[in-house]
Amino acid sequence: MDTYIRNDRAVPGSVRSDVHTQTLNAGDNTRNHGLGKAIIGFFVQDGNDFVEVEGNIIDSDNFNFNLASGSIVNAKLTLIYTQ
Repeated sequence: MDTYIRNDRAVPGSVRSDVHTQTLNAGDNTRNHGLGKAIIGFFVQDGNDFVEVEGNIIDSDNFNFNLASGSIVNAKLTLIYTQ
């Protein structure tokens, strides 16, 4: 998934973002976002630095982040979805 939004304001096409904080460990990390929407993009930050992770949709309320190695305490997870 490519991420192309880095704010939480509405943009053309009614795309919005939702921000969560979660500790990520190496391997799979599920996030229950409760949006009831399909996620169309995401990004992960460690402080101000962007981190490369794999991600996939589990269902309309859950998303999985896969961190290759290490861990990130209080990672900022931004999920992009359509209204």
